[in-house]
Amino acid sequence: MNNFEDIINVNRNAYNQLSSEFNSRESDLTNYKQNLKAYISRFVKESESVLEIGPGTGHLLQILENLGCRTTAIELSEKMCELARKNSPKTVILNQDMFTVNFCTQQFDVICALALIHTIPSREAKDFMEKVKYWLKDGGIFIFDTVMYDESKELFIDSGEHKDVKKFRKQYTQIELEELIYSSGFKIEDLSLNYQESNSKVWMCYACKK
Repeated sequence: MNNFEDIINVNRNAYNQLSSEFNSRESDLTNYKQNLKAYISRFVKESESVLEIGPGTGHLLQILENLGCRTTAIELSEKMCELARKNSPKTVILNQDMFTVNFCTQQFDVICALALIHTIPSREAKDFMEKVKYWLKDGGIFIFDTVMYDESKELFIDSGEHKDVKKFRKQYTQIELEELIYSSGFKIEDLSLNYQESNSKVWMCYACKK
């Protein structure tokens, strides 16, 4: 399956089927949310315009709303979008593929995309970065993260216990991801490495300036 539209549909189907499971995890994310709020607060100011791409059930949007930001989001999954709208009522949430959305140039002070870039094939990753750059104000911040791997791969994986639900994954090495960042015209302001004990994965969280 090499067609990008097919990959988008696979991921949309996966997150529609997994939405209830993701929402049930909210009570287990207290420490994660506290750490995320502390990190986000370093780069986001009250009343700033913030776009989140792929908000899932909306836990980051809740943080941004509480910080006083003006929030907008794009969510591919219809089911996730429903949950995000309930959990983040102050946010304008578009149920669309981000590649079909057309915001104005330099519309946002900050753009966030947590656990998202690994859902995009490498051949479309540069287009993704270019869209983010186009929407971001000069001097604006792009915050995103993904898991660190020793080897670069693209594959379809099972969704945990749901063996029949497949998701596309692009696995990045740190060198490969930073080459993408720099070649897209961003400057790395901060890199936070976070160990996820439940699955022994290391997450790379970048704050990049346009």
